[in-house]
Amino acid sequence: MELRCIAFNLKNKTDHFMLEPHGDHQIGSPLVDFNKIEERINAIKNEKNRYTILMGDMCDNINAYAGGAVDKRYDPNLVDKELNNFERQSAKLVELYKPVKDKILGALAGNHEWKSIDKDRFITNICKPLEIPYLGFECMLHLGFYYKKTMIRAFEVWACHGSYAGMRPGGGINRLQDLAGRYDADIFLHAHTHDKAFYTDAQVHHIVKTNELGYRPKVYVMTGTFQRPHLKGYDSYIERAPKPRISKVGTITLHIDPLNGKIHIHE
Repeated sequence: MELRCIAFNLKNKTDHFMLEPHGDHQIGSPLVDFNKIEERINAIKNEKNRYTILMGDMCDNINAYAGGAVDKRYDPNLVDKELNNFERQSAKLVELYKPVKDKILGALAGNHEWKSIDKDRFITNICKPLEIPYLGFECMLHLGFYYKKTMIRAFEVWACHGSYAGMRPGGGINRLQDLAGRYDADIFLHAHTHDKAFYTDAQVHHIVKTNELGYRPKVYVMTGTFQRPHLKGYDSYIERAPKPRISKVGTITLHIDPLNGKIHIHE
């Protein structure tokens, strides 16, 4: 597991912070919605307190053979001929995100990347060009918010690319809540499912200093995708075994209010 402590110095005590995770681009597939990617990157670029974390499966990286075996997911008709290998796909990712590299908290590896590349290659092709930390398969990020060198509040984030193949979006949230029992965090981020979904909860705790009850926010988020589930003229692998849930292109934003300890979520 990778760990990071990140400090944010607020200009005003009432400043808010926005975290917009980006994942499951699968650059290299013709189903990628580049207009949506560029729209969301521009939002990060144009809003001073909006940041992102790359959630894995940024590159499609599906080849006829992977790890010495046939990759059954490979379909030559579902390969962007201009972005047909990991080098080209990762270069495109870097090109897209370079304008906001200072606002990326790090990059997780997903199953599409780890199918045929190792940690060193991931770091060389993605993390080093963007000058961002490698966050492994799962990570914990301590976000500390300071005003005039005094900490207002801190939030702990647990994030992973993950795995889940259930039929219903609610099942993904249920699984994330089950995983959350292992970790002490406020925000739990999970990619992979191509769903945009979230659930908010709270945890009661004892404020010893005042001998009062407090409520600590707990937020569970499935972070969406930039890959369209259907595209005219293409037989996608999703269509081979249709499921009740459909991929939701786009992102979810966590709107964090450090002063009041609140987290609001919206698409």
